[in-house]
Amino acid sequence: MAQTKSLSQFPDRGRMIPELQRPEIREVLVDPYRIPYRRDDEQIAILAVLHDRRAFDFGDITEVGG
Repeated sequence: MAQTKSLSQFPDRGRMIPELQRPEIREVLVDPYRIPYRRDDEQIAILAVLHDRRAFDFGDITEVGG
């Protein structure tokens, strides 16, 4: 998943997650996966690796680590 390796240099590379509309939580799409991550001034934290066909409550991951 090379797309995730560049996140430390380009943290806004991913899109804002439509279901959340929170600028600090973004995602990269790597077919067939959605990879949500949290960004701040100091770090990038991968929150999950989700298959795009799976129904998922993003509220479950937004509480992890903050």
